[in-house]
Amino acid sequence: MFGFGSMLKDYLEYHNISQSDFAKRLGISQKHINNILNENADISEDLMIAISLITHIDIKLITFVETKKKLYDFLNTKFKDEKEINDYLNSFHIKEMDKMG
Repeated sequence: MFGFGSMLKDYLEYHNISQSDFAKRLGISQKHINNILNENADISEDLMIAISLITHIDIKLITFVETKKKLYDFLNTKFKDEKEINDYLNSFHIKEMDKMG
């Protein structure tokens, strides 16, 4: 599962922005931005906001992608396979709760 780091990497490449320049604008080290871009580090809420302000990428997209990655990573550490994950998630009766609003 990919987080926002891979999307940000594509953004920087598309706009021809170097990692070091972007790291300076964010006030973080080049190593830290490299870890984020290569999905080796989580993105803090403060950093998500800063990235959104600099890039004009909607903060909702950044938080959605990062949260989805964290949930995926969590579930894969707790369960041995996709069937166990699905059984666990289905135990919450999500469809029925959704119908009830």
